[in-house]
Amino acid sequence: VKQVFAALSKAMGLPLGEIQAIEASNKQFTRGYSVSGLVRDELKRLTERTSTDWSIQDGSLTVFPKGSGSNVDVVNLTPETGLLGIPNKGEDGKIEFKTLLDARIKPGQVINLDSQNLKGLFYVTRVKHQGDSHDGPWMSECEAV
Repeated sequence: VKQVFAALSKAMGLPLGEIQAIEASNKQFTRGYSVSGLVRDELKRLTERTSTDWSIQDGSLTVFPKGSGSNVDVVNLTPETGLLGIPNKGEDGKIEFKTLLDARIKPGQVINLDSQNLKGLFYVTRVKHQGDSHDGPWMSECEAV
């Protein structure tokens, strides 16, 4: 499995980063594994098959157990620690929120959200960091489940 992730990572032009789930299990495909199509589609197929999630962190492909979050400490988010406005929970169950720019928040990160309308642990699925040394907002726009 690690070789397949390495090949997909190489196809994206990225180095292979940490693979938390696969290294422990050393799972192998005894009949081989064939890929074709878009790399992101193949990553989705492979991670579904191995009960993992993937993201690009610091320029490398990282893989971790599905729903486990990263191996970094939980990030606490309150209005006092940088949470901006009120988080929004969509009909699909996804939580959208903004914080002051916080590089600790990455896909796969577990956060402890404490706001007026939402409290609890959530799993970050998407982050867009914004910041400019000359002008504009310094914030992270996040999505979590």
